[in-house]
Amino acid sequence: MEDNLYEERKTPAGFLVKVRLSKMTYVVFTNSGPEVPRGSKNKSIVVNVPRVAFLGEDFNLSHFRLGELSFVNVKAGKLVIPYQHGFSNEIKTIFVSTGSASDVLPVVIYHFKVKEELISAYEKGDSFHHLVVDEEIPRTDMVTLKIRYPAMNMLVIKKKIASNAAVRDSASSQSGQGSADSDADGRVVDFSKVRATDVINNANLNQHSQNPVFLA
Repeated sequence: MEDNLYEERKTPAGFLVKVRLSKMTYVVFTNSGPEVPRGSKNKSIVVNVPRVAFLGEDFNLSHFRLGELSFVNVKAGKLVIPYQHGFSNEIKTIFVSTGSASDVLPVVIYHFKVKEELISAYEKGDSFHHLVVDEEIPRTDMVTLKIRYPAMNMLVIKKKIASNAAVRDSASSQSGQGSADSDADGRVVDFSKVRATDVINNANLNQHSQNPVFLA
């Protein structure tokens, strides 16, 4: 891929997001110039496009172009990433911290059914910042992945908790039940009305409490 290829997106809030495709990095431009995200090392304006992988057969990510650049909405500085899990039609969400004030940012989503597919992708040169794991994946596989790839943040989705969350949403109001919408050109997934699921809390797997929020 040519080094000078970029993809740009003007967000509804007026930010310009410029993605360098060969490096899969991006810069956010404001009216006053390039943004320095909160928590940026050495105050760098260049940010790696987050790569988020889902591991397990029961995830449905059909609203994403897997392995390709996508854009998602940002809420309170966090990427809002939708997914479906199990046999439920409910849209659930995972949050990834960014430190940016932009309302739309890029992400690349992957889906692997078994750990061997994930390991094979790593061996071919791919790497992932975050891994969302179905609780039915054997614990030994989770530990193996965490030891082999210690820099990768890992969250485990617990079906029982997710099921209870769906019941609570249904009982509270229909407004909590949403579907993944997109903007006019189909490039930004909009799911701001959808509630997030809970996840199992397990410090040994480097998880961040029962709120599905990945730290930057």
